[in-house]
Amino acid sequence: MATKLKGHARYFAEIILPHVNICLCAAVAAGFLTVAAVSYCAGRGAFESRLAGIAAAGLPSLATLVVLNATLAIYRDWLTENGSSQELEYQQLLREAAEGFYENVFEMNITHNCAGSEETRRFFESLGISGDTPYTEALKVIAEKQIKDEFVGGYLDTFDPQNVLRIYRSGLSDMHYDFMITADGDNYYWMRIRARLMYWDSDRSLRMITYRQNIDSEKRRESRILRMAQSDSLTGLYNRDTVERRIKELLEFSLKREECFHALLMIDIDHFKSINDSFGHAAGDHAIREFAAVIRKMFRSTDICGRIGGDEFIVLIRDVPSREWLEGYMRTLFDGQMRRISVEGTECQISASAGIAIYPHAGKNFETLYRNADTALYLAKDSGRGTYKIYDAYGGVMF
Repeated sequence: MATKLKGHARYFAEIILPHVNICLCAAVAAGFLTVAAVSYCAGRGAFESRLAGIAAAGLPSLATLVVLNATLAIYRDWLTENGSSQELEYQQLLREAAEGFYENVFEMNITHNCAGSEETRRFFESLGISGDTPYTEALKVIAEKQIKDEFVGGYLDTFDPQNVLRIYRSGLSDMHYDFMITADGDNYYWMRIRARLMYWDSDRSLRMITYRQNIDSEKRRESRILRMAQSDSLTGLYNRDTVERRIKELLEFSLKREECFHALLMIDIDHFKSINDSFGHAAGDHAIREFAAVIRKMFRSTDICGRIGGDEFIVLIRDVPSREWLEGYMRTLFDGQMRRISVEGTECQISASAGIAIYPHAGKNFETLYRNADTALYLAKDSGRGTYKIYDAYGGVMF
């Protein structure tokens, strides 16, 4: 009933009143012009008498015009405030989508668990499902076919109907989620879905209007800025603050796991001072960059590598299967590429020393592991350099 009343009022205010207004204005203007023309032809006396008559007749018409325009303004204000704000907002979203601000706009009927528009039904069909597929089922298909694996859980939780209802009942009407999506199954890019929650009186349903926005360039720019803030300017590895924070986060998470082992390595380039003295500081910087490249290549992508200053590096090897595996891994590192570093085109036989502390036996927090790995590093240097030592928490014996 309320919807019909608003429709009639909109028709009256937008169609009937403007036409009546125009006709009345034209009639009053024509009357004045006719009287003026006749009076001019008849002489001044006739003009004055007819002017008095037209004034008496025209004032009610003018008053009617004023009332009509005031009524028109009131009706338009009433419509804007009470009847059309949601529809106008929806139409605005559609216009922005057409103008390229958003990739597309879809409408979901949350209350009735279905697509809320023909465009949305066609989208369902493009996924290989019926346009009448329940929204909850279509949501799973979208997640499976388009969303990158690590974002699927967050996507489903965010746009689950129960979560949407909870957000709406809490007094909020806007939602958004950033994730990576694919159109061809191979190439992913960043997407932001914004959702506007609206209650439609026509069928007493909660609608979710979603509009997708490609934010790939924005996200990649943010990622570059973040990498620059977190990276050591000389090597591109994590800087001291970042590598320490990331290791602490991992160790804190590991406290909740059982049978979890990590290895913290402190690594120094042997006799680095002699490189600076022999070749200059520029050559020393070059040696550090090449050594960092070796570290990046030799350790796994899941390990955490950083430079903490000068020729000192730190690495956390995650999820060490056993001590035997770690020792075999370290022998491979020290017997292979870690010795061959080129400085200004000259092959230099530069060695490195490392001290290792194993979590959790040699420490359960960063400070303890750092201190014990540093102790093992100094012992490795005292043993002739070019080797590694593992800190043994039981009696402090090094191997």
